[in-house]
Amino acid sequence: MTEWGSLTPEFKAAWVHDLSNTPISTSATLGGVAFTTETPRVAADGAQITMAATLQATDALSLRAEYDGDLRSAYQSQSGLVKFEWSF
Repeated sequence: MTEWGSLTPEFKAAWVHDLSNTPISTSATLGGVAFTTETPRVAADGAQITMAATLQATDALSLRAEYDGDLRSAYQSQSGLVKFEWSF
């Protein structure tokens, strides 16, 4: 409990594994010329983490901040979210 309301932290961690570890094939046509290219996939194993906190000021008012990360060898994906909710 804080002077602004109830604070609820969250933490999630998961190990992830990609079962389809083949290259990604992309086909396109540019100026009438068709071509295909292959891109290697990111590392098959990695970690996904989520850290979040919700501040519940009143029954009708809350603020949430959230971070998500996908962390693998030679690859990182990160995102954040801030959500303000007012119920009436």
